[in-house]
Amino acid sequence: MTPSSRPTSISLLRNASTNAVKFSGDAWLQALVVTLPLALATVWNSLLAAQVYRADAKPFDLYILSLLVLVLVAIPVHAALLRRALNGTVGPAFGVRIGGDEGHLAIVALLGILVFTVLGAAGLGLVAVIAGLDLAARAGADAPPIDSEVVDAVMPMLGEYFGTGEWIAAGVAIAVFSIFAIWFLSRLSLAYAATIARGKIQALPSFALTRGRWIAVAIILVAALLPGMALRYGLEAMVSASLGLPIAVEQLTRADGSIAGPAMPVLVALLVVVWLVTALTALLYAGATASLYAALSRDTAESVPA
Repeated sequence: MTPSSRPTSISLLRNASTNAVKFSGDAWLQALVVTLPLALATVWNSLLAAQVYRADAKPFDLYILSLLVLVLVAIPVHAALLRRALNGTVGPAFGVRIGGDEGHLAIVALLGILVFTVLGAAGLGLVAVIAGLDLAARAGADAPPIDSEVVDAVMPMLGEYFGTGEWIAAGVAIAVFSIFAIWFLSRLSLAYAATIARGKIQALPSFALTRGRWIAVAIILVAALLPGMALRYGLEAMVSASLGLPIAVEQLTRADGSIAGPAMPVLVALLVVVWLVTALTALLYAGATASLYAALSRDTAESVPA
């Protein structure tokens, strides 16, 4: 493929957006059916996460179990939607099955969990750097140290005594971490689509597919997530106004971990919101990544001399 015939970033953005919207229109019923169990697992995991964060008796064992269930449910759901996005096949049970594709995706998902764990550890290191800068700034200003063990109370206090140098150092650290995280996740973002398309584990080949295109890929992936985020906040506001109760997960639990307000209406409303948002996001993600994979794999193959 000559440089002039290679797909440009603009054409990638346009085609991925068009194909994601078209796929969403074609596969919406399948997505609603297959993402319902995923929405149930997501709500369960979110409520347990809120209890781990807020309650005195922290159900760590159930929370870890809910994470495992969430991953195991998500794998066949995404495999079914990616198969349809890549080659148009659905199959029985709305495309949900347990087979080789799902086994390959499970391994790729484990690698993804490892990546997020490493990035999370790096994020904690970033917080530690900012906390160290805060301690130095407080010592220089002869200010009292932060004497709180509550994260919600500590985080807003970081940086209260920062000078120009501290703000520059913190800004550079945050920028470097953010750019690296976006670059790394963008380079790995086609691993699922490539794994389904090629029928084998394709985590590292995603780097080859996205070489020189990570900015365009990152923009496309963010654009695929934004409609789901907008739908979530819109539905939460509408349902909260109707019920007179908050339905955001972080506002659902009391300090003891119990559900605030009438449990059944709130939980049903939360499930519906999560279900619709999950279906929309899964559709757009599958459609966008399948389009990117088709364009970039063809580009990569034709760029290799025979």
